[in-house]
Amino acid sequence: MFHDSEFSSMSFKVHGAKDIKDVPNIENLRGFAQIIKSYKAVATPIIKYICYMYDQSSPMKRHYPELTQRKKECSNLSGLAKHENIEEAMIDMVSELFIISIDEFLKHQNNRIWSMIVSNEEVFYEYQSKLLVRTEEERDKDLLQALQIKSKIMNDMDEINKRLEAYYDKLYQGDQELAAKVVVKNITPEDIADLNV
Repeated sequence: MFHDSEFSSMSFKVHGAKDIKDVPNIENLRGFAQIIKSYKAVATPIIKYICYMYDQSSPMKRHYPELTQRKKECSNLSGLAKHENIEEAMIDMVSELFIISIDEFLKHQNNRIWSMIVSNEEVFYEYQSKLLVRTEEERDKDLLQALQIKSKIMNDMDEINKRLEAYYDKLYQGDQELAAKVVVKNITPEDIADLNV
């Protein structure tokens, strides 16, 4: 399904790595170094997952634009899905070490816009999952209040969507034609910056 060349622009060359410690400079990030130390044999799929999921040059965003599906596919590709408890902790963001490592990795990429896109999408889809839960209140007053909360969430989602559109516009410097070409040719944001458009 994927070509190895699609992963060649990623910050760390994790694709195809059997042992994460063999990836050059991977331990320069303190969070990754701590994952390697703390999780030993499971460190490889954990760090691969983070890189596949959050690297601005990963092809996974293009292949799987819907966040939940992308998390699942990154988990499968990284091998994290074989470790159910750790996969759940990673996807649900319950481990402080995982959160710190993801944050550090986003900062390592030195792209605040990309970090804002990732953060806003995470909130957007969390809201979406809350909206999809059926409202089953028995009293009219409780039902009305629950529906008002859902209405507020929809307004917040609309604001997040507007912010996301603005961040993508900034990421591609307002050039919609260029943005379309980036998707077709898999050009990275770093390549765009080097073009001085």
